[in-house]
Amino acid sequence: RRSEALAAMAPTTPLPAGTNKGAIGTPLLQGAQPTVSLSYGMDAPISGATPVIPLALAVWCSCISVFLLYSWFFATPPLLLRVPRTAWALMHALGTTLTSGVIVISAAIESLVIKARESDVMRFWFDRVPKLDGAINLPALTVAMVSGVGIAAHKYGHFSAAPSHVVATVELLVVFACWWGLFDVRTQLAAQREVAAGAGSKTGPLPPALRARNPINVVSCAFVLALYVLMVVKPDVPLPFRPHGFAQRI
Repeated sequence: RRSEALAAMAPTTPLPAGTNKGAIGTPLLQGAQPTVSLSYGMDAPISGATPVIPLALAVWCSCISVFLLYSWFFATPPLLLRVPRTAWALMHALGTTLTSGVIVISAAIESLVIKARESDVMRFWFDRVPKLDGAINLPALTVAMVSGVGIAAHKYGHFSAAPSHVVATVELLVVFACWWGLFDVRTQLAAQREVAAGAGSKTGPLPPALRARNPINVVSCAFVLALYVLMVVKPDVPLPFRPHGFAQRI
């Protein structure tokens, strides 16, 4: 009883500036790792960027480059010819549709998220959605490339004998994949760290990575538009080099 009376008479000390009171009455110091609002059903801490994503992208780029170079300079992999052309065409349509759809829709939603600058929404978006984006976009891009080479092998006998717009489309897909890995994913991870650190609120200035997201998304959408122009218009794109024996234009 004596200790309770002493505690009741003790003066309350105000919390230092920059602290928030936690859910159970304990102060949460500024700079502590924020958690996602329970309204989204996720109270786990925001996870930091991991080097696994850039490493996985580097491995993927190496594998797809080896596949394309082998198909161009040497021979068509036999497995591609065992799959019917109609199956490759279906996979190509699905791959390109998923890739373009994810890029354009996620770019539009992300611009609204950044414009709103709601901390809970931004934490949810930059911690969860980019992972889902990569889980869908990377396989879809792979399917689009491999199926494009498969269609060319069935129709023209060899990838390098395909019309210039077909080869240019696959090459542009490779360039876009490099852009996505070097700029899009890197700024996503940087924005994730900024949001996890509490930056990007309505009162403060917009951090650099969040500021860069909208222009980078515009460039990604421009890649999608250029790919569809190549596939629909089928322009005669000059190619600087074709292997000997496959130099004819079709």
